[in-house]
Amino acid sequence: MNRQKLISGAVVVFVCCALGIGIGLLGCSASKETPQAEGSETPAEQTATVKTMNQWGKEYPLQWNSYAQIKVNPYDGDKEGHFCLRTKELGPIKKDSRGYKPFRTEDENYVIDFLTYDDEAGQWIVDDSVMNVVTEATAYTKGCFSCRSSKFQEIEAREGADIYKQPLDNEFIAEINGQAWDCALCHGDNPENPADSYLKYFNEGTGTAFDEMDPGLRVCGQCHTTMNHFSEDHFRYGFEVDGLVDSKFEQGQTSFDKETGITTASGIYLPDLEMVQTSKMREMGVTCVSCHMPKTTDKESGAEYTMHNASGSPLENKAAMEYCLTCHKARGINSADEMVKMVREQQEKAATVLTALKERCADTKAKIKAAVEGATIDMAKLDAAREKYTRAYARYQVALGDPNTAGLKIAHNPAMTWQYVDEANVILTEIDALLG
Repeated sequence: MNRQKLISGAVVVFVCCALGIGIGLLGCSASKETPQAEGSETPAEQTATVKTMNQWGKEYPLQWNSYAQIKVNPYDGDKEGHFCLRTKELGPIKKDSRGYKPFRTEDENYVIDFLTYDDEAGQWIVDDSVMNVVTEATAYTKGCFSCRSSKFQEIEAREGADIYKQPLDNEFIAEINGQAWDCALCHGDNPENPADSYLKYFNEGTGTAFDEMDPGLRVCGQCHTTMNHFSEDHFRYGFEVDGLVDSKFEQGQTSFDKETGITTASGIYLPDLEMVQTSKMREMGVTCVSCHMPKTTDKESGAEYTMHNASGSPLENKAAMEYCLTCHKARGINSADEMVKMVREQQEKAATVLTALKERCADTKAKIKAAVEGATIDMAKLDAAREKYTRAYARYQVALGDPNTAGLKIAHNPAMTWQYVDEANVILTEIDALLG
């Protein structure tokens, strides 16, 4: 293997991700069905179904190249995002020279520790020194691509639910065309279609709540949500935390801890859709894509396009900051620097408070465990303490927003974040009283 490999930006297949917004115009699809009826495609759309992501990248270079930008988390220095090929995204796979297989050779598997993107050349630079050969193909299963590939639902329909636990293999990777977050995930058969949710499990699982959400929120919510792929009418009790917990319990989406007897709702760790949907910003018409994928003007050509660097922080995006200032200037914030400073301060404050809440939840759980082991209180009080813990911990999870970086997503819904923190602390105090 050469010391240095140059991988063209047109080969980076991680485009039009779950947070993606439309290439070109933003729009709305009022139907829960795929907007284009079967057999009614135009010739252009029929062609789109057989084109590869690389081909679309050549036709839409501004969108494509804006997507192929690496992001480093300023808090812990770790790489993040849909596009930067972290090992926990596609597993230790090395892309071949044609770009058809995502990061895998014929005889070896790799962990990619870091990539460098050359803005001038429009290429990823993958140095051998950052490639580590591993023996396991991947810790991820095929099911991990249920919201990463538009092809998954076709495979699931054929193979059944067992596919969720199956390990990745070359046949599966070939069938999804070595592509994650492909254009079809957000645009259906044609990248020029308005962005919306195209995954059947999401469109059906959201139930009547589907029409309550803007396409600019639904398109991200396909992945960034507390619902899972087996949910039915998930938002039957609304988008707030107790409704989510009740829905999870009714559908059997729970986890049981034998040591304490505590049952918690499963999968409440990425509540972006729910928090934005219940936010003041949403009431004003702001969706995920408003800040994460703003309209941008290309410096060289002067052309306007939709920025596809969805995983990049809006705080580091000039166009996003200009959009935010259209409202925040009226609140006394006069520049992008002031906007960034305000959000960073809120993130730091939230990180401190949420870390303390996490520790308090752990301490309370330990007290419940001790009560179980010592049989120190009657069963009615113990059951009440367990139920309250379920509610308190769910509030911590939703307020946390990001399981990896506390406070990072405070901007999604500051008011609800602080409300949930306060409610969780009140509930934990009630548990202390029950346990004596």
